[in-house]
Amino acid sequence: MTEYYSIGQVANLVNYNGGNDINVTLTDDAVWNVDGTSLITSLSISDNATVVVAEGVTLTVDGVVYGAGTYDADAF
Repeated sequence: MTEYYSIGQVANLVNYNGGNDINVTLTDDAVWNVDGTSLITSLSISDNATVVVAEGVTLTVDGVVYGAGTYDADAF
């Protein structure tokens, strides 16, 4: 542990490992502001809810990538 600097650079990347599914449900007038690159398994969204993806960020839902913008139920 005293020579932690010897292991090199470590980077955490968004990656689906086939387990630990993340399922998101938005109801009523919910707004999800995605401000960091995210990967989820499924997204259920009511007619009045929205997802706002920030500039420079991506949201991946079941393999489909969404870039910056505002999305409603029709997008998913």
